[in-house]
Amino acid sequence: MNGLWVTIAGWAVTIGVSVVGWVITGRRAANSGKTDTERFERRLSLFSEQLDAMRDSSDSLHRQVDLLERKVSVPDWIIEHPSPRPNNVMFVIRNRNTFDAYDVRLEADGCEPVVLGNIAKGSSRKFEFVAAVLGRADNVIISWLDSPQATERMNLPMAMPERR
Repeated sequence: MNGLWVTIAGWAVTIGVSVVGWVITGRRAANSGKTDTERFERRLSLFSEQLDAMRDSSDSLHRQVDLLERKVSVPDWIIEHPSPRPNNVMFVIRNRNTFDAYDVRLEADGCEPVVLGNIAKGSSRKFEFVAAVLGRADNVIISWLDSPQATERMNLPMAMPERR
């Protein structure tokens, strides 16, 4: 009988130690889970802040690109009357754009268009325009193609420069 009590006591102690072990392991796992969750939430917060910063940076870059595209899309032509004599019919047109222009023409109401041909970006072309000297063409329209294959003409109304 003593042996039975010893066996029962041994099993009781073993079961008690097992239960205590499970409880301790469960608490550690719960605490570890809380710690892992807290670490995850901190990392998630950090990643979220970095993502917000990247979005702000991306938005800023998009705004800069939009501004540059708008600046490039605004045609920049200059017509000059370089002669000191006001009755001189020679003028100069300058292509200050970021693109080459093809089949450039100068048109004014009631006047025959002046065909200037292709004008590369940054270059200029001299031309005669009698209508401007006679006062019949104060305002003109510069028209061009943006590629040799283009079918739609781009245009820009301009005032003729004062003759000196």
